[in-house]
Amino acid sequence: MGNEAELVRLFFKFFCKKKRLGILFLLVLGNFTYSQERIKINETTWIYEIPKGFEISSRGLEDKIQSGEDYLERTSEHKTSKNDVILLSLVKKDSSDINRILVSYKDNENIRILSLQSYAKKLRAFFEKNTGDDIGQSQTSVEVAELYIGDILFYCITKKVILPENGYTYYSQYHVSEIDEKEFSIVAIYDNKVDSLLIKRFIMNSKFQ
Repeated sequence: MGNEAELVRLFFKFFCKKKRLGILFLLVLGNFTYSQERIKINETTWIYEIPKGFEISSRGLEDKIQSGEDYLERTSEHKTSKNDVILLSLVKKDSSDINRILVSYKDNENIRILSLQSYAKKLRAFFEKNTGDDIGQSQTSVEVAELYIGDILFYCITKKVILPENGYTYYSQYHVSEIDEKEFSIVAIYDNKVDSLLIKRFIMNSKFQ
């Protein structure tokens, strides 16, 4: 689709908060097996498996994060973190960045001040208020749900965007929790059922030990 790149830019504009990141795990790989991988957060180890058809990629990430910082400085009431760390960035091989996963952690100041539940509600209100009108005439809905990934409570904020002019729909999701006194998040964007199932399996099969 012609405006996929713009949709992804706007998506990261909502969810990415800082341009200077400690990038721990952004390697562009040609070939790899889909075995379980492990990343140490602090005391906790995150165990995951890369979805079939996805690859590790950082292409265009700095520009997206820069636009995210600029936007949030103008619109957000939340405090922005100074120590964001990207753990993993995945993109579907055959799509123009529209089907993507981003996993990161940052300081937990907002959760510590508000509580995890109240923070999730604040995020929902933020996304409802800032619906991305600059992408044209769109129909947007935002929902928040509670779920467990492994044994850890997460809140999932899901935004559905419909572009009536061309019958195009995409979803963006922000899964947030507190792990090892960090705000741990899994961000996903997708526009088709196949990739939504792959992404859901990736998230729900994650383990924390």
